[in-house]
Amino acid sequence: MAKNDLGSAGKITPAALFVYGSIADPEATRTTTVSLYWRNELQKEAVRRRIREKALLEGACAVVVLNTEDRVLLISGRTSTNTGITASVDYLCESDAQVVSRWDLQWRDNPVTDFFLEGVFDTASIR
Repeated sequence: MAKNDLGSAGKITPAALFVYGSIADPEATRTTTVSLYWRNELQKEAVRRRIREKALLEGACAVVVLNTEDRVLLISGRTSTNTGITASVDYLCESDAQVVSRWDLQWRDNPVTDFFLEGVFDTASIR
């Protein structure tokens, strides 16, 4: 999804992916994608709160956030069992031709805390 976004629009739009079903049964899972957009810190906090609410109210088993930093795609995820994952993708997009010429995925040993995933499955954090 991110690679297609990069090839067609020339940039990766931050997004949250909500995974529903059973992680043990990949055939029964489905994913919903929501674009992340905010104008200021107050809206950013509201987006984080809405991610938590959506995950809990709809019974997501995992949430994955795609974000970018200086030509690196950061993939952070959290499962309902509080397991974290983090990966980064070093990419290069030739903007004039909109061709992705480098796409190197690296799994990180230590999960990085993502702002949008802090307390995502914590029912006490819903207000």
